[in-house]
Amino acid sequence: MRNPWPMFGALAIAALFIAAMFALANIPGVIDRTITKKLAFHASDLEYNREESVKKRLCQLEWMRFFPLKKALIGLLWLACFSIAIMGTAAYFKEWETDFLLATLLFAAVAALTAGKAWRYIKTPYRCVPVLNKVLSKKEIQSLLIGEKFEAVQFKDEELQKYIPVLLSENWAVIEGLLISRRLALRMGVYYGVSPDRRSYSIEIVYLNGERFKTRSTDIPLVNQRADEMQALLDHIAGGHFPVRPCEEIRRKYNEIMPEIENPHDKMLYLLKNDGAEVREEYKAAFVSGKQHTKSKANKRYSESI
Repeated sequence: MRNPWPMFGALAIAALFIAAMFALANIPGVIDRTITKKLAFHASDLEYNREESVKKRLCQLEWMRFFPLKKALIGLLWLACFSIAIMGTAAYFKEWETDFLLATLLFAAVAALTAGKAWRYIKTPYRCVPVLNKVLSKKEIQSLLIGEKFEAVQFKDEELQKYIPVLLSENWAVIEGLLISRRLALRMGVYYGVSPDRRSYSIEIVYLNGERFKTRSTDIPLVNQRADEMQALLDHIAGGHFPVRPCEEIRRKYNEIMPEIENPHDKMLYLLKNDGAEVREEYKAAFVSGKQHTKSKANKRYSESI
């Protein structure tokens, strides 16, 4: 009787190795900062407005957070579970061992429960472009970046300059490996989270449609003057300071604007391609009272310094 357990052991070790690689892929560091600096526009770069250059830059952005590697590892993990389930089923019907059945059911359950999530993660284009990658196609995202010239922000704080490089173009910002639309950004701010072992800091972005997302935790704490300088930049990126409001309220307002555009895809694409000054005024009229319509003091200080 052939013992199938060595084969199961080898596959399990392979699955653990893939999981370890996935964990390693989440570790930020020097690679992120190096790629960000390479994306900055230089006077000798004359191809920033070409489609090939846009694809290259998006590919580089994807690798800042190892998204292609994560997709490959997720696919391999799922295939490993599925393969073990198939081979376990064959071994059970051949040997009629209860142990084979239990192991088979376990891996089959994992494969069944994760199939949808794994497929959506792999299929979603450009994980570095949150929110928009769920609405727009790869071609549409690429077309929005043609002609965008990214330049590095010069911080006064040396640690901000070293550990959190930020790139800005006319309509986009690159922060912590994420591509953020300045036309859609309603509010941006420093987010303070508390983990079991330490306090974490990240950048939180709220879009006009009420979608909220955060960057990964920053490598340095955003406190005191460093936090003020970062917040001033974030207000500048978003076109002014906007108060904290529940996302449900923002979503309701988003559904009210431009009622003539019923298709969510078309509405999003229109906002990304056109100046949204009037739309922002509607948001301010709905959510901001009195003299708060003006820019925050931090944003004024930043605008005067550039």
